[in-house]
Amino acid sequence: MKFTLDKKILTGFISCSVILLVVAVLSFSNSDKFIRAAQRVTHTQQVLFEFEQILLGIANAEAAVRGFAIAGNEEFMDNYAESRQGLFDRINRVSVLTQDNHDQQENIDRIKQAVLLRIDNLERVAAFVRNNSIIKARD
Repeated sequence: MKFTLDKKILTGFISCSVILLVVAVLSFSNSDKFIRAAQRVTHTQQVLFEFEQILLGIANAEAAVRGFAIAGNEEFMDNYAESRQGLFDRINRVSVLTQDNHDQQENIDRIKQAVLLRIDNLERVAAFVRNNSIIKARD
């Protein structure tokens, strides 16, 4: 069976169309994978940002209580209250962001417990300063 010119052109056209269709499907599939990977990276960066903000909030709370202990100025305790509230807001945000990850939820629970212990310690220091027990506050 001999191919005529018309049949050769038709076969070439069909072959090119099939190849283009396969390339289009693969390209779409890769684009979809790329978008999902970019979303996961963005999500991870959001979680890391929230953890950094928790660490920063603890440092700010400690600095405010130290300032109060040194200067005795209650304005430092306003900064402490803001930092404290911000800490728990950040913990709640990171908990929501990682609600689908059981391991991270356990880590967040441990972080929350550590933050609560640190806040309790800072509250005691502030109470000692208010009662003029600077030596106990230093201890």
